[in-house]
Amino acid sequence: MATIQTDLPDAETSSQQTTHSFDDSDTRADDMRDQLDAWVEDLAELTDEAQASEQFQQWLEVQSTFHDYSARNTLLIQLQCPNATKVAGYNTW
Repeated sequence: MATIQTDLPDAETSSQQTTHSFDDSDTRADDMRDQLDAWVEDLAELTDEAQASEQFQQWLEVQSTFHDYSARNTLLIQLQCPNATKVAGYNTW
């Protein structure tokens, strides 16, 4: 018997674990393929929702302005000064 454990987002908690068991039978491969297809479909749907979100679009705009900085630094720039147009280190100023 094969078991697959996943973490799924939940409205009430930050993550929810589910376990899927696949019996050692003739349909095991089909069951696993169906479950994987469902997960891929869910992932594609959630990715589309994230890409369409206003927050992600704002971050992309900041990332395009400060493309020389890491994703973490551009996130900090966006959080600390959303209207920033130029950024420099302490010695540069």
